[in-house]
Amino acid sequence: DGQDGLTPYIGTNGNWWIGETDTGVKAAGQDGQKGDTGEKGDKGETGATGAKGDQGEKGETGAAGKDGKDGKDGLTPYIGTNGNWWIGETDTGVKAAGQDGQNGEKGETGAKGDKGDQGAIGGSAIKTPASKQKEKMARKATLVKKVRPAPKVTKATKATRARRVRPVLLALRATRARKATLAPLEKTAKTALTDRMAPL
Repeated sequence: DGQDGLTPYIGTNGNWWIGETDTGVKAAGQDGQKGDTGEKGDKGETGATGAKGDQGEKGETGAAGKDGKDGKDGLTPYIGTNGNWWIGETDTGVKAAGQDGQNGEKGETGAKGDKGDQGAIGGSAIKTPASKQKEKMARKATLVKKVRPAPKVTKATKATRARRVRPVLLALRATRARKATLAPLEKTAKTALTDRMAPL
């Protein structure tokens, strides 16, 4: 019998080897030329929704936005000639002063005062013409010097006076408040006008 032949195999360098001999022949053929691009295939079906991803890191703080435009000046309420509150050219129909309340009920009669002391005994009942004239002059002097007592001021009188004075006070307060509100605006307007006139 003859000896067993050697089986060719592919070496680590990609060549055919027979035993310990490198034939130098590549086991794999060389790549052919690139073929023409095939036609585009049909669009495949939409795949299933993937699992929710992890939350990303917090981004950096953005730059500050620009300042907004200045708003228009508001209208200050004031009391019109008809006694109502006005806003600009609009009559609100609301009275600035409250209406007078109804008169209170009549109070009870006070207790009777104590009886006065008895007067001094007069002089002689017989009066001469001179004494009569002197007495008449004294009475006139007493009447002239007599001071009329001031009328008693009750709660009802105070309330009536307060109701009459209240509209005037409210009007004065509203005028002062309006002046206080308009003063800064007038100052700002004057400053702006001065700044514009400065280059001229």
